[in-house]
Amino acid sequence: MKFIKTTIVAVIMAFSLNATAQDNLLNSDVYTFENPGKALWIQHKANWELTSEKAFEGKQSLKFNCDDLSTVKGSNMAAQIGNTGNKPNDGTVKLDPGTYTISMMVWLGENAPLSFGTNLAASGSSPFVQLSWKLKKTVKGEWVELTQKFTLEKAVSTKMAIQVSTNPKWGGAGVLYIDDIKITQ
Repeated sequence: MKFIKTTIVAVIMAFSLNATAQDNLLNSDVYTFENPGKALWIQHKANWELTSEKAFEGKQSLKFNCDDLSTVKGSNMAAQIGNTGNKPNDGTVKLDPGTYTISMMVWLGENAPLSFGTNLAASGSSPFVQLSWKLKKTVKGEWVELTQKFTLEKAVSTKMAIQVSTNPKWGGAGVLYIDDIKITQ
């Protein structure tokens, strides 16, 4: 009898753990930055990099670092994840119409941007979805989870861009680490 109870509890726990792991609709190798491969394209290499300096979980995170805005060309400093090639492990964001929650872990340096954006880029019939993350009141020097809900009217199959504005009123210079990006429904 004790064996049967133990087996039932083990099976229930296995299903619970499996359901939790499947909740994230993004490729975890790519969006935890442990193994992004060619899915991560850093447009502004002077400002974004994969790093092992800090990680919420695992060994790597995505780091933003900008000391001097006058050296940056353009209005945003960006890194992009995913492509629309629909290759295995490519990081493409594929979502049906519905309401979702996006979450990520961030670590801010003493000097940090005031905000950053995550965008699901328009591609083919996929709509452009822009999410802004305000950091002014976010705790510095420790990992903090940011979450936000968004609704899609149309299905998307696209890449995610992470951008910091060069305008110091809503972006700016500083240090920011991002790890474990998840989208759940």
